[in-house]
Amino acid sequence: MSAERLNYCLYRVIRRTFYVLFRVLFRLEVRGLEHIPESEGCLLACNHASYLDPPLAASAIVDRPVHFMARGTLFRFPVFGGFLHRLGAIPLDRDRSDLSALRKGVKLLKDGRTLCLFPEGTRTGNGLLQEAKGGIGFIIAKAGVPVIPVYIEGSYKAWSKDSRIIRPCKIRVLYGEPIYPDQLPLTDDGKPDFSRTGELVMSRISGLSPMDK
Repeated sequence: MSAERLNYCLYRVIRRTFYVLFRVLFRLEVRGLEHIPESEGCLLACNHASYLDPPLAASAIVDRPVHFMARGTLFRFPVFGGFLHRLGAIPLDRDRSDLSALRKGVKLLKDGRTLCLFPEGTRTGNGLLQEAKGGIGFIIAKAGVPVIPVYIEGSYKAWSKDSRIIRPCKIRVLYGEPIYPDQLPLTDDGKPDFSRTGELVMSRISGLSPMDK
């Protein structure tokens, strides 16, 4: 069995395990999976309130491995870093403009893969949405693929940034309607507007929140 096939099998086992755990511990409810394209590349743009968010965003997606950008310091631990690499994670240096990581993300999307990003860059400290960082606009503009806004409800209550324990509670993952490349904002001279693109994405994520209904 090739290394790529072995990694894919490992991913499927881990994805399924997380999904079952989330169903048992958090009565996980998922809505909007029909918005995810069957084959072409797509970017999942998700709010970030907990360490649980990456597996929550990916565990219900059965047929498409979901790649992530992970904090570069996590790869300093050989065993854990190697494990992340096998799952297709991309190391990201959050202390600088990591163009290399951003370009790798763009390539994955252009190759028809699924990449999940957290536009806020880091977990919220109060459960509320934060502003988008600049990198999200760059990737979206360069990749030219649909963007699926994702809102996770309940992960902050389950395991917030300052909590030392995981609390069983109801969690919902909501996938919204795609934002297509021709819907992205442009500057006055017709170039991609990275800042307004980030604002648009956060607005669409916010629109999925039950608090905004």
